[in-house]
Amino acid sequence: MKDQEQQTPPQKKNVALLWILSTITLNIYSAIWFIKKSRELNTLGTQKKLKETLTVIYLIITIVAIPILILLFVFSTLAITKPNLDYASIFTIIAIIYSIIALFILILVLFMSFCIRTIINETLTKKGVTKKISWFFTLIFNIFYLQYEINRIMENKEYEKRIGPWVCLGIIIALSLTSILINI
Repeated sequence: MKDQEQQTPPQKKNVALLWILSTITLNIYSAIWFIKKSRELNTLGTQKKLKETLTVIYLIITIVAIPILILLFVFSTLAITKPNLDYASIFTIIAIIYSIIALFILILVLFMSFCIRTIINETLTKKGVTKKISWFFTLIFNIFYLQYEINRIMENKEYEKRIGPWVCLGIIIALSLTSILINI
């Protein structure tokens, strides 16, 4: 049974649902996505592979980061509401610890995302497709862009224009500019 699961080709998934689940679970679902995709993509016969060990480490670190994030919010509230006590020092220590963990998570996510990008590009080359997965959108949107591209490949739409990432980028820029203009 396990061999059949490991031979599963990359599966389509709704990108909006992926974003919602990742947000609700504080990125635990993103880690699960990496685990599933590493299993699926590593069966494609490419030279590049994503080590499942990295994806499991990402899951563990993400789970460990959640209580630290909760402590960060608790002590920030205490530091504001009870300034005469030394909650600000504890908050600072927790903030530094969380920042280090968040930086490590960011580096790990980028490394795994670009590894998956390489696997997909290698697969596209084998298929005879000349278009490649964008490094820019991989950097900005990570798993959401990669899933978008996996969906396009599964639907044989590799040569069609990429509209989704540009629309999302436009929305993000418009919201950022609106926020800046409102706060001026």
